[in-house]
Amino acid sequence: MNHLFIDTEFSSFFSSDLSKSGELLQLACIPVIDGVRRDSFNEFCRPLTKTWSIEAEKVHGIRRDQALAAQHPSEMASKLMAFLQQYDCFFTPIGFNCASDESYINRLISDNKSILPYRKAVHYKWSDVLDKVREHKEQIKLKSYTLSSLKKFFKIENKSHDALADAEATMMIYDMMKVMFPVFSAEQLKYSGMSNIEKRAVYLSSSHLMVNHDGSVYIHPEGTKNVEALKVILEEIWSTFIERRQ
Repeated sequence: MNHLFIDTEFSSFFSSDLSKSGELLQLACIPVIDGVRRDSFNEFCRPLTKTWSIEAEKVHGIRRDQALAAQHPSEMASKLMAFLQQYDCFFTPIGFNCASDESYINRLISDNKSILPYRKAVHYKWSDVLDKVREHKEQIKLKSYTLSSLKKFFKIENKSHDALADAEATMMIYDMMKVMFPVFSAEQLKYSGMSNIEKRAVYLSSSHLMVNHDGSVYIHPEGTKNVEALKVILEEIWSTFIERRQ
């Protein structure tokens, strides 16, 4: 399985209301393909509105004047797509307490019309390492489960509140969790406990399946590696074929 460890820094908290939302400032990704770490992605982009949190600036240390000198978000989106496409594989995204990271990246790819190429490279459902840590509170006893406290617990020494450093810390915690708890895996995070409706939503999405304008069908390699996914896909193709013949 191929993993993409992701972290972001942003100007303020995310909101679906654009007039109140912060904006993406830094995006870092670390691809791990067949267990081998590859070159990382680490880019900054400028905010396009005046929304800015001084408290957020104190955390990540990116000043507003520095942020305004960075590239336009559309340039970052183009670079991200080129970065992902060079590997020609499908990634499971993994983050730490990553709801905001996911929201900001989804907005980035949506605003810059990159949804389809992004979904061909990255699964829509993220794996959150924090969720798995909390499942093992009896073994990992801490007052709080922040990334900083877990770095101390696992004796990880690197810079905090920088997207690339935090993505690296997330990757190291993930690897240590696999050693401590062998059943821990992104595959379980991604597919376990899904209902039949949820499985259809996953396996029949553009991440696994694409129907072209001429009616031909393309099954992504990710869809052929998972027996259950392939079964759902073939059943859907067969039922569609029967319906058209009736």
